[in-house]
Amino acid sequence: MKRIVVYDNEPAPCSELAAMLREMRRNAIVFEANTFETAKKLAEDGCYACFLDIELENGLNGIELAKEFRDQYPNTSLVFVTAHMRYCEQVFEASPDAMLVKPVSRQSLERALSLIEKKHSDSGVISISTGINSAQTLNADEICYAESLLRKVTVYGTDLKVLAVFRGIKLSELHERLPKQFVRCHQSFIVNLGCVSGISRYSFTLRNGQSIPISQSRFKDMRRRYIEFVGDAL
Repeated sequence: MKRIVVYDNEPAPCSELAAMLREMRRNAIVFEANTFETAKKLAEDGCYACFLDIELENGLNGIELAKEFRDQYPNTSLVFVTAHMRYCEQVFEASPDAMLVKPVSRQSLERALSLIEKKHSDSGVISISTGINSAQTLNADEICYAESLLRKVTVYGTDLKVLAVFRGIKLSELHERLPKQFVRCHQSFIVNLGCVSGISRYSFTLRNGQSIPISQSRFKDMRRRYIEFVGDAL
């Protein structure tokens, strides 16, 4: 699941924004931080996005902190939240993904979330929770296929070595995060069409000769998807 951090030294607006995020993105785990130490620890454990207030405790400036976040956690999306429009020019120094003005409306929050999600989708970088306080980042281009077995999801790289093993997530959750070239060919398998060399009844053949099963009910759709993919690649 996506891990989102809301960092505001004032507990009330922090909790209000966190509640909106939980309601609007039920597939996310939203954490609240009222101190820099807490926010940094949460980011270290893996973070999809950080909503960061600009005026913080002890005179801290969220813009300066955001620059530090950018250097240390390049895959974390940053959204500034402020009630002070005078910061509008300064915020761009930290290259945020979006900016929200308090009080935050559902419409503006939805726009910010859509921008973040598009960025992650375009970059091919996905972050998967591996526990309450941890996550693992994967590059979609490096994934060949994933298999669900014995309540765990194993992700294999293009070299067919294990990239990651996840417990507590469904294969469908992983599929939702991957680009459209990944297809759910079987109840237990997702495959990257870019790693497929051919299709037969009822299996895909990978470039190394390995077979990935295709469910009978999905075969026609998989054949169509593969033909379309090969056509687009030519």
